[in-house]
Amino acid sequence: MIDVPKNWFRSNEIAPIDIAFHTLSTFKSNYSRYIEKQLIIKNDSKIILLINNKIVTPHEIGLKNSQQKNLIEFQSLFNEFDKIKCCQGAFSSTENKDIRASYGPQYIESCGQWRHIQCSSVLKNALTVLHTWELNVANKLLSEDDFLTKQTAEGLKITIKSTIELTNYLLDECNFAYVLTSKTNQDCLEKFFGTIRQVAGPNDHPTTPTFLQLYRMLSVYSIIKPPKSGNCCILEENIPVITITDLKTILNDKNDVNVREVKINNLKQKIDCIVEEGQWNFEDVFSEHNYSDVSSTAFECAVYFMAGYINKRLIKKTKCETCLKSLQTIYGISSNPAADLVNLKTRGFLTHPNHYLFKLLESLELCFMKLAESSSPFDDTHEEFFQAENITITFPCNIHKTEIITEIFIMYITMRMRQYSYTKNQEAKKLNKTKKKISKLVSS
Repeated sequence: MIDVPKNWFRSNEIAPIDIAFHTLSTFKSNYSRYIEKQLIIKNDSKIILLINNKIVTPHEIGLKNSQQKNLIEFQSLFNEFDKIKCCQGAFSSTENKDIRASYGPQYIESCGQWRHIQCSSVLKNALTVLHTWELNVANKLLSEDDFLTKQTAEGLKITIKSTIELTNYLLDECNFAYVLTSKTNQDCLEKFFGTIRQVAGPNDHPTTPTFLQLYRMLSVYSIIKPPKSGNCCILEENIPVITITDLKTILNDKNDVNVREVKINNLKQKIDCIVEEGQWNFEDVFSEHNYSDVSSTAFECAVYFMAGYINKRLIKKTKCETCLKSLQTIYGISSNPAADLVNLKTRGFLTHPNHYLFKLLESLELCFMKLAESSSPFDDTHEEFFQAENITITFPCNIHKTEIITEIFIMYITMRMRQYSYTKNQEAKKLNKTKKKISKLVSS
């Protein structure tokens, strides 16, 4: 009694005295199927195997049981033949009438597809040809110029061997219907390493700790970064490790007092003790003073320029009419020597700051220049500022005076910290570049 494998059928077109079984291929693009494998038992007990209408021997397709002496051995042959994966074809013969003019006579037309004559042994033959080619060079039958380089030959051998083993594993162990060898490339891996190198920046000496750090950073970034577009939905019950809700909860945690808020609150308390209500007028900006004997310095011009920027930002943060009136934007050309930089660079859009704001930032800049190298420049700068004797700060609006003056301190000191850090980083990059060049000249 023969145990016919799954998806095999009895053939009725064969002679009545013969027994034949066949299995069908997968559906093609036109929803048709053809006989993929056939097993015929002749009247004299001879077994014929056909693949894609081509007679093959058990040895050609790698079957071990070439001789069948009893029913058990025949059943084993039948089961092994069932596991053989067949070529699905390279091109459609209906869409491509004749490809042999372009690809050579090694292709034949069978069941509506162009197939390679020895599609099951092309990789093995390539490995044999490569070995023979290399052997001829070793025996001085060919010159070394007629062969590949050593690195290329070794890489080609590894690629062919690994492709054969991987294909056999996927077909035999994983029951794949077919294997697209063109998909087994290293492009994705090389793209990943390229991304790592790009994130690392101009680093000529990458190390393992650097790679691990960048890998962790990219892993977290891919989790918390939302997609730019798409209509994705979560189908699984397991939620991600980090969600946007978790991040918002952390940021809005009332029990977790931010260090920045603590510093700002301390600054507000000090400002609230010394700020007084007073008038800020813009008359001094365009008043006709005699500045002919007074020359401006680069320090004053730079502070004046930044004060105009701070003045413009403050206007966007308040809706109080009293505050807006004291911080009103003034354009044009000023005769004040400190306004030389603004007068040179303006095209009608740079603003002139209030005289009191300019003097306040001038004192604040002197304090920052002293303590820019300290470990806590924000705290140390305003501490230095408030240590001055008989210091008094005025502002017209009694309601918002503390908030406005605090905002001035925060804006200016934060801006100067960023500018100073950027300048120091640029100097460090130049120094590191010089050291790398020198290190290449020194033997270790």
